[in-house]
Amino acid sequence: MDNDSHVTLDNGQPRTIGGSGQRSESDNMNTIMQVIADLREHQRQLEERIGVMPVRTAEVGRNYNEPGELLVLYLKFAPEEFCGTPPDPEKAEEWLQNAEHVLEHVSNDQSTWVGLATYKLRGPSRDWWNATKKSEE
Repeated sequence: MDNDSHVTLDNGQPRTIGGSGQRSESDNMNTIMQVIADLREHQRQLEERIGVMPVRTAEVGRNYNEPGELLVLYLKFAPEEFCGTPPDPEKAEEWLQNAEHVLEHVSNDQSTWVGLATYKLRGPSRDWWNATKKSEE
């Protein structure tokens, strides 16, 4: 009895999923890697069709030395603002995680992250940041 499931990928190639477990681990790993590659290609094609900008927009090896150039790139990702009122540690942590996610796609240089992230602080959180900077000078 055939326990395999058959699917057809966007590239028209049939793919068998499941089975009796007779395949070796390396065959399974190769299949998984091929499925991942197919999914990435499918995502790339979808993004191309709908005009979505690739996640890593920074050109490999490019230095963003022009004043504000890295900030402009950061702002294209529309990072959230954070004001910190009312005080809520969970919301602060969530904002920080979201900011880090955006920053990972903007710059590999973590030394630029603080300046970019703090640009989006507002109200009491901006006041706190300014006081913190002054106390460290």
